[in-house]
This record gives sequence, C-alpha cells and structure tokens, in this order.
Amino acid sequence: MKPFLLMLMILVGGVILYAQESDTTVLDTSEALVDSLAIMQEDTFVPLLGDVSDGSRAVPVHIIPLYDEMGVRLLPTDDLPLPFSPKQTCATCHTYERITKGWHFNAADPDVAPGRPGHPWILTDRLTGTQLPLSHRQWDGVYSPDSVGLTPFFFIQEFGRQLPGGGVGENDSSDVDPTTFLRWQVSGKLEANCLSCHDADPAHEQTQYMTQVKKQNFRWAAAATAGFAQVTGNASKMQLSYNYFDGVGPRTWIDLPPRIEYNDNTYNSQNKVFFDLTRDVPNERCYFCHTTVHKGEYDSEKWRRDEDIHLTSGMQCVDCHRNGMDHMIVRGYAAEAGERGDDSIHTLSCEGCHIGSHNGETPKHGRLSAPEPRHTGIPTIHFEKLSCTTCHVGPWPEKEAQLVQTAMAHGLGNHSTIKADSVAPFLQSPVFVKGHDGKIEPHHLLYPSFWGLKKGDDISPLSPDRVKPIVETVIQADTLTDSLNMVAIQSGKWPKFTQEKLISVLHALDDFDSTATPVYVSGGFVYSVQDSIISRAAHQAARPYSWAFAHDVRPAEQALGAGRKCADCHSIGSALVAGKLTAPTMLTFAAGEQKSQLYFQKQGGLFSWLFAFTFYFRPLLKLVILVSIVFMAGVILLYAFRGLEALVKSN
Repeated sequence: MKPFLLMLMILVGGVILYAQESDTTVLDTSEALVDSLAIMQEDTFVPLLGDVSDGSRAVPVHIIPLYDEMGVRLLPTDDLPLPFSPKQTCATCHTYERITKGWHFNAADPDVAPGRPGHPWILTDRLTGTQLPLSHRQWDGVYSPDSVGLTPFFFIQEFGRQLPGGGVGENDSSDVDPTTFLRWQVSGKLEANCLSCHDADPAHEQTQYMTQVKKQNFRWAAAATAGFAQVTGNASKMQLSYNYFDGVGPRTWIDLPPRIEYNDNTYNSQNKVFFDLTRDVPNERCYFCHTTVHKGEYDSEKWRRDEDIHLTSGMQCVDCHRNGMDHMIVRGYAAEAGERGDDSIHTLSCEGCHIGSHNGETPKHGRLSAPEPRHTGIPTIHFEKLSCTTCHVGPWPEKEAQLVQTAMAHGLGNHSTIKADSVAPFLQSPVFVKGHDGKIEPHHLLYPSFWGLKKGDDISPLSPDRVKPIVETVIQADTLTDSLNMVAIQSGKWPKFTQEKLISVLHALDDFDSTATPVYVSGGFVYSVQDSIISRAAHQAARPYSWAFAHDVRPAEQALGAGRKCADCHSIGSALVAGKLTAPTMLTFAAGEQKSQLYFQKQGGLFSWLFAFTFYFRPLLKLVILVSIVFMAGVILLYAFRGLEALVKSN
C-alpha cells in the first residue's frame, strides 16, 4: 500500500475515534471531513461517521447543511432555491451506496435473491378490466414491468406514490428512448428518501410524495415531504429543453416550473438545518406503504377493528423487522434465516421468537417478553402442516373470502383515494395456501386480468394504454351502457362487457400482430374468438398469484381452535373445508372460476370432507371410550377380587 494512502487512512481512523469520544451529539459534516472519509480501496469498505454506532442508544442530533444534487451547499441567500438532495445531504455521514442496496431499493438487482414471494405492484386500469401483478423480482406468477412498457421512468410515475426512491428511481440509463431520456433530465432522479421512514417531524407529509411524482417533480419529491419546505409547479408541463437551474417556463398558472420555498426559520445562524430524525422508525411511517384493510365486517373504520396484538402491547414494527446500516430488512418468515445464511435472525420469526430451538445453554427465544405457547392437547402434526399464522393471523375466515385493500395496491392514505368497499384491483383474503415449505398459511390472492397476445402456449400481456382506445370506441357504441360503465369506473369498479363487446375488441387486436392470437385473461380463464365464436380455456397465465401475510396477529383467545376447538377447522361447515372464492371478471356472460379453500391447500376434497364428517362423532367416540375404560376397569377389579378370594380360601 502506498505510504500516502496509509497515512490518509490513519487520519480517517483518528477522525472517527475523535467523533466517537466527543461529548456532543451534533453532527459536524464539513466538506473536508466528507472528502477524507469517503475512501474505498480494493473493495474494502471504509465506514463514514454515521455508518458505525459507538453503542450509545441516544439518537444524534442532526443539525446539518443542505446540499443539492450537484453537491453544492444551499444557503438562505440563494436567489433561486433548489431542492435539497437526500443523497448529497445524508451521504456526508452515511454511505448512500450501501444503504440503497437494502431490501426496499434492490428489487431490480439481478444478483439479489428474490426470497419468498411478496406483495407485487399491481398495474390497474379499470376501463380495460386490467389487474396485472408486476415485480422486478423473479417471483413465480408475476410479470416484469418491461413486458408492458413500464421502463423505469414510467414505472416510477405509476407506482412512485409508495416507492422509497433509489434503485429503479435512479436508473435513467435503462430508458433508451431519446424523449424519455431527456424527460429524465427535466424531472431529475427519484433519490432514496431517508425522510420517508426516519423523519419524526409531525409536519412531515408523505402524501406530497405522490403529488410530486405524478407531476414528474422527481428531484423535488423528497424535499416536498419535509415540514420546512413547499414545492409548486409541474415538471411534466415543461419542454424537454427546460433547465431547472434557470427556473424559466411558460407563464400560465398550470404550467409554472417547479419551485421550492424554504420556511423563514429553516436555517440557523450557521446556515444549517435541524432534522428531527429517529433511528427507530415509528409505526405510522410503515403504515403509509403497508396498511391492509379487510372489507365487509372488518371495514375501514378504525374503531371497529383491533390492531395487531404486538402493537397494542407497545411494540413497534421495527422490533421484529430489524436492519443494520445495510437496510436489509428482516422480513420475518421462518425460512429466511436459512436463505440469508444468518441464523441470528431466526429469533425474529414467529416460531423463533416464541418457541425457539432450545439448543445450547443460552435461551434465544422469548425476546421482548414473548410468551412460550404450550398448545396443550394439540396433536404435533399440526405444527408440521401449518404455519403459526394459520391460526393466529388476519380476520376470522368466512365461507367466502373477503375483499382486502392495501396501500400498495389501492394507494391508501394518498389524496383522491376511492373509499368504496369494492375497488379494483380485487384482492381476496384470507386464502389458505400450501407454501413452498409445505405448510399451509393465509395468503392474499389476486386473479390476473389483462388483454394479451398468444403465440404457441405463451401469452404476453398488452399495456392497457395500447388497448384503451379500442375499448373506449367499443363501449361508446352504446350510449346507455357507456354511461353506466363510466359510473362504475369512477366508483372504482370494472365496466360490464358483453359477448359482442369482447368479440369486437379481440377482432380489433388482430391488427397488433398477425402471427398471434388476441386473448383476454380474466376470471381464471383465457378467452379467444374464432369465426365470431368465443372459446375459453384454462391456462397458466390465468392462475392466481398469492402471497403470505403475517398481520394482524390476534390474541391466543381468538385463535382458530380457541372457540369451538377442533370444529373451528375440522367441521363440514368450517371455512377451511367449505370456504370458497370466486375469480372476479367484467364479462357479463361468464361467471368467474370458483375454487374451494381445499384446492389451494392441495387437500383432497372427498378425504377432507370425510375427515371433517368424523368430528360429528368425536364426542360420541369419547363417550364410548370412557364407558369402555370403566367397563374394562370393572372387569379387571372383578377378577382381581376373585383372585384374592381364591388366594384367601387356599390358605
């Protein structure tokens, strides 16, 4: 190693040691310190000031300078204020590149293992009856955003409301279209927004994130959520030649260029800004992206439903879903420790926390006062066949799977959210599915619905934007039906499609590719037309996509088996045996596919029904066993007394 580099690293070590031993918790982030600390040599990670904790549980006070995306310091005297950049502002003390390799940012990284299938992004278009699961992760049953033309720029516009930035949000090089590439220059990149999770300021407004993303104000989005800044203007209205440094744009009220204003008291006398940050992310920050509401009995009125038992006991989401500076969030499912090669996170799963392995001298279970369940009287085969969540999580299962809405799918918490019970995309829950580990657990389930082209046995989805003009023309042919359909669409539902309308659209799609067959996937089937005759068939593309969930956890007294004991699951009329779900479809002439809960559990229907039927006779069987024991005991006693009598007489 060269002598000057060695001396520089010694200097870095001295600065870090000095910072750790300092009595103050105020972060001094001078540019000279940044330049000296940001060193990477031969792939060796050299931590910055905020990358490594000294062990203190106190949260450092963040009174720091603001920097724009070019690394230029912002001052209150700037004539044309620019938005502060989370990357440049926070990266003075934290290695931004390391943070943005975390789970919330790395979906498009092909080198990252996809892990257990999770909540997809759902491309939804009510006019065309589309609900298509998308993900950059390689999960079975999802489609790549590129397959429907959602390059990074357009993916951000569609789903940016719940994106944390970074990753795809900074991947402008993937858009090779010249117009889109230039549009990136106008909008800027969507950097990872540290404030989305760590801002403890009550004035933080995450809904501004969606507003700015829709306007293509990507570089302004993070700053708009802060309580000390306001953003106006619309980058999507700017010409491709617009330079945000100039602040020049058309002078109409709707076409104002993006501008940011900082509150008068934002800067202190040293031209630094106070950020009210927290290390332990509050639950409310998680809820903005991870809220789930079961409709029907469990409607959106908060007072009608209970929160997860862990949260009502005073815990926070991050007590289990933990991470280090690498931001690799612990998802908390049982197989995760093995997949990640980190046995220490096993205790952050349901089983690991409450039961543990009981191996070794030091107990690892029982974290955060977690009680150890006894499960008295429950046959051990239940723990081989069922996940903990099967009995303890989600709403009580009903005969028909309930509709469920999530923040990621329905934009809950954002402006202009439709609050009706039945809103596309139509998710159903709980559905008890046998997972890859062979255990049954509750899932949310989505039946895909989309227009596509079939070549051979492969079906490729079409972007709703390509199909929409055709569907609009077909619908508008009938004025009355058109009016009713528009009302349905505005209320969040799908329009009603007759056989004639389906045939018209599929015929029009013939012009897209003469070598392919136009199809409509909906309700668990694939529909095609030949000689004006509609046919439908089962196909892999029409199968539902589902993902496991583990909240809200009910208390033990409300677990399956705590009510009617075995009958909660093993009676003929129980939801797990008799429960059904019907695939949604907008086709008026065809009912959607109907499946039983047993189908997803991969259980034989007749066997399960007969097994459940035997539980009607379990009480009688117990009585027969008890009477038999008494009778056998009487016989044994009788012969014992006779033997004793014979013994006495012989003497």
